[in-house]
Amino acid sequence: MTTLDELHNLMSEAANTPPGKTAADLWAKAAEIAEAQGYEQEAVICYVQLTSTYAVGGQGTRVIAPFIWCDKKFKERPDLFGGELTFSHAWHYKYVIGAVRSVPTVPVQQCESLLEEMRKFYLQQGDGMRAYHIRKFLFEKDYGSDEAAEDAYQAWYAAPESELSDCPRCDPGYEVAYYTRAGQWDKAVQVGETALAFEGDMCDSQPEALLTEMMEPWSRVGDDASAWSAHTRAYRRYQDSSRYLEDIPSHLHFLYLSGMAGRPHRIERGLRILLRHLPWWAEAETPRILQDLAVEGALLLSTQLDQPTQQLQLILPGEDLPWAPCATLVNPTVQEAYDWMRNLAVKIASMFDTRPGLQVKRHVASVERRLQPTPLAHTVEPAAVPDIAGLFTEDTIDYAVAGESTRSTEGSAGELAGDEKPLAPISLDTSWQQKSVSQLFQGILSGYGSFSSGYVFLFQKLFKTEGELPSVDELTIFAADQAEVNEITEFWNLVLKYRNKPWDFSAAFFSEPEPGSVEEELAGLLVDASLNMRSKQYSDACLAADAAMRLEGLKDPLGIRLFALDLIGDCSSAAGYFDEAAGAFRQLLNLYAALGATTYQAYVGYKLAVVLHRLRRRDEALEVLQTSLDLAPEFAKSSLAVTARWTLGGLYEEAEFLQSALREYQLAYHLCKDEAQKIQFAQQIAATATAEGEFQLAIDYQSWLLAAVEAEMPAELTLETEQSFKALALQKTLMAEKLVSRPGNISEVDKVRARVLLSEVTELEVAFAVLHERDRVLVPAQHVLRNIRTYLDLWTADEAVEKLSEQVRVFTDAGNLDDRVLTMMYLAGVHNREGRVTEAKRILNEAISLCGVQTGTMTMRGHLKRFLAEIEAGEARN
Repeated sequence: MTTLDELHNLMSEAANTPPGKTAADLWAKAAEIAEAQGYEQEAVICYVQLTSTYAVGGQGTRVIAPFIWCDKKFKERPDLFGGELTFSHAWHYKYVIGAVRSVPTVPVQQCESLLEEMRKFYLQQGDGMRAYHIRKFLFEKDYGSDEAAEDAYQAWYAAPESELSDCPRCDPGYEVAYYTRAGQWDKAVQVGETALAFEGDMCDSQPEALLTEMMEPWSRVGDDASAWSAHTRAYRRYQDSSRYLEDIPSHLHFLYLSGMAGRPHRIERGLRILLRHLPWWAEAETPRILQDLAVEGALLLSTQLDQPTQQLQLILPGEDLPWAPCATLVNPTVQEAYDWMRNLAVKIASMFDTRPGLQVKRHVASVERRLQPTPLAHTVEPAAVPDIAGLFTEDTIDYAVAGESTRSTEGSAGELAGDEKPLAPISLDTSWQQKSVSQLFQGILSGYGSFSSGYVFLFQKLFKTEGELPSVDELTIFAADQAEVNEITEFWNLVLKYRNKPWDFSAAFFSEPEPGSVEEELAGLLVDASLNMRSKQYSDACLAADAAMRLEGLKDPLGIRLFALDLIGDCSSAAGYFDEAAGAFRQLLNLYAALGATTYQAYVGYKLAVVLHRLRRRDEALEVLQTSLDLAPEFAKSSLAVTARWTLGGLYEEAEFLQSALREYQLAYHLCKDEAQKIQFAQQIAATATAEGEFQLAIDYQSWLLAAVEAEMPAELTLETEQSFKALALQKTLMAEKLVSRPGNISEVDKVRARVLLSEVTELEVAFAVLHERDRVLVPAQHVLRNIRTYLDLWTADEAVEKLSEQVRVFTDAGNLDDRVLTMMYLAGVHNREGRVTEAKRILNEAISLCGVQTGTMTMRGHLKRFLAEIEAGEARN
């Protein structure tokens, strides 16, 4: 038999659990208990909350059963539905209509019956019917006539707003979608941009839902910058939970359209996202979502059909799919994967076309049309250096690639001022990728300078090389004598020393330049640039580096360009010229990407993200750093991997994407080798996990923290070791807090452990007092007061009254009026929560009478009076 208090604790745990399957399971359990044991009011609350949790937690089709229960109960016992519960039930009609519309086995007549029920219920509530009309439109659009759909849309457009209307950004989203289907792109953009400018309250799905709706209209009118910004901002939210799976197809579609319009790197991004979320397909909450994913997957794979027999390293989870299971394919060819996607989309469309009672069959034809979308009218010419940095502005830089026509525009870095020399043309030969470590090393030995692109190629190859490296004999095969063997061996060992941090490598292995040669001039400029940077003459350093990029006749202009841009970015950033730094790093990142040097791309992505954050361009910083790290899994080996991941986690936390922040923080934690740093990381993870409601994760990391501190404890407490023992006391306190200060029913095991921990902390605090020869009489009582929230979570109500009453006596005997009054306030709070209002008021009035100017309790007097007023106001309401 579950007591009412235990049921309320379970409901509290469910309410404080992030949306998803766990929260839904808790509400379902609470609903079952409440109904079985006759707690009717609690049962209504639980079933209403279960409906909502299913809807927002990625289990949309499961809303039907709890909604029907609530609807039946409302008709039997409307008195159990207060104003808020009635409103929630009315709102849930939207969810159940959406659910039956998305499941092809539900007969048309049943869908129409539910719509009619919604109409009647909303009329009974005196609603303006706006929410009803848009659901009627969506249903008629898919399963009725075009005329009926248009009538419903116009009725929606004309209906007044009400409390049951969708939010001020969701409603315009329907209008944007309406104009999108009609191909009225300018109108769609106008409506969407007006709605996005709205600054009032909005629902939890915004602004990402409207940004997602706007990607295609912006693309169709040629505003790729806005479309790209919308994609990155919205996808950032959707990437971490399968409950957002229904939003992924729109982003795949945008990447396909814009990729086919001259941005092939967008196709690559779309394919990465497609593969990343394949495991989620088994969790698709409706057949419609699966169909949309399959359509967009087929489109993206169609771009690879020029290599139909290429084998893909993936699993198409056919047997695990809900709604439309099919064959599972392991490592299929491109053609097989494309056919699988296409056939799945058509199969599900056929299911919709055979819905019982359907008069107009249009879904298969719709899928066929979607598989041949109209290309974008606004295209760009593929560039030798594609802009893959991810910024929200157009890249107008002339990269001066040999054989490429200029693409710079006014104000770009490629524009010449006065008699300024042009940049030395560079070649982007990627044939180095087919060479071995030994061949690349020999290339450096054959004459490249210390700023050579050869170093980039060598270190990149080393990052991606697994297993044995070339032997010294192989590397020194062309050495003339033993002295040269020794020199080459020493140089190779130096390369290996910097294998995971090549950006710190500054060794030179080249002969002196010939007098009067361009290489001699280059050496002078590079020395000037480096010396000026070290002496913080940043402007002079940038000028020297810029001049080096413009020298004619260089043996390796690419290597010099890469070095110079890096130096210009660093110097500009150090001098506070962050816009200039961002420009240099953007060019550098795009060049590394064009060369296939993904490790260096991630390195520069980190530096660019830091600069963008300084410019308060956090969204761009997130996109740059996340994409750069995604493209370079080998970057995990680098010396900067921990810092980059931790920085990314901090950016996500600042943007309030705490799940993403936790993912990056944990990656940094597991990559970290420094135990002191790991302790700092674990503390942050525990705090962020608590804020996100991931209480078990917080407990896990707090347990590790406590164990790590205990492992380093000195043998005894002395003045020299006191800080170590204080650190131990802090971790024990935090551990106890995390064990009991979470919603739901706390296990007896956790309660016992928390009591033991707090008792040990009390003993330590007494020992600190003894160590410093301070009075220890009040130490236990003051310990409780400092940790009162944890103790109130731990104690039963009767225990709290007993303990706090004893605390009051201790502080009274000691003449400590401040702590006595504060404890009385907490004691009054316990009585008030237990319904003993008269006793709570008595204690508060006594505490107020004790406050006086001579005691320093005047501030407490105000708090006490406000608390008393709240209690009296509650009495008046009841």
